Amino acid sequence: MADDRDSLARLRREIDEIDDHLHDLLMRRTLIVRQVAAAKALDAGADETAPHGVQALAMRPGREARVIRRLVARHQGELPLLVIVRLWRELMTAKTRLQAPLSVSVFAGDENAAGYWDLARFYYGSPTPLIAAQTTQDVLQKVDQDPSVIGILPAPDRAAFSWWTDLKGTYGDHVNIVARLPFVMGGEQPLDLPLAFVVAPIAPEDTGDDRTLIRIETKETMTKSKLSALLQSAGVSDSNLVAQVEGDETVLSLVDVAGFYDQGTSVFQTVTHDPSILSLDILGSFANPLNLDDNVGGSL
Repeated sequence: MADDRDSLARLRREIDEIDDHLHDLLMRRTLIVRQVAAAKALDAGADETAPHGVQALAMRPGREARVIRRLVARHQGELPLLVIVRLWRELMTAKTRLQAPLSVSVFAGDENAAGYWDLARFYYGSPTPLIAAQTTQDVLQKVDQDPSVIGILPAPDRAAFSWWTDLKGTYGDHVNIVARLPFVMGGEQPLDLPLAFVVAPIAPEDTGDDRTLIRIETKETMTKSKLSALLQSAGVSDSNLVAQVEGDETVLSLVDVAGFYDQGTSVFQTVTHDPSILSLDILGSFANPLNLDDNVGGSL
């Protein structure tokens, strides 16, 4: 019995030592984050500020997605991948908030309100301020007016959720779609989490495995096959019609396409030359999600 007690005490001391090492590394990580913030400010020549005198967001959704993918790919052992993702989401959001203010405006105007709130907490940290908004326009206005705010909006799979029609118009070029949630699937997550998009007053980033959302304005309603053919003429073979909104004189179609395209891309010039196309706007992009159940044991 004495040997068993000695062995248990030794194991607990070893765990304490590991905890101390982990804590040391976290404190070191924080110091490096501070150095990164200082280097960014030096490169900019001054502290980065947005209109209204508020410091611009420090979040990097593309880099965050790449970090999670790398950790999932190298993970081994019995510690659930969902725990790893949750830990690093907390760390990355804490890092972001060390550099600049961050809060989240969360759509809370339908039966999925609790699900959107859960997504916000999981991906943007337990201490991050959340602001409930009863309409999608409330979310967009908050993001537009306050450069320290990002928004979580419902997927536009219903006519009531046509918030995407106002991007690049009412809210200018600075509000973009930068992520889709949930980013990770499986791993004992609740199965009833709603699909949502994140909008932010920053530019999206290429993660190496993305989809881009574009809005196409036409004189008449276009079928999925017609839109697909037009995009194929531009070399985009993988596209999906997400939603359509018919106005008094024009029709707006939301399409997601494989790959990352930013505002400077010339890929869609062929499409805009078609006489039936009135305009084409890139609304943002998002990293393709990970299925944790497919990545057990560190293999992608």
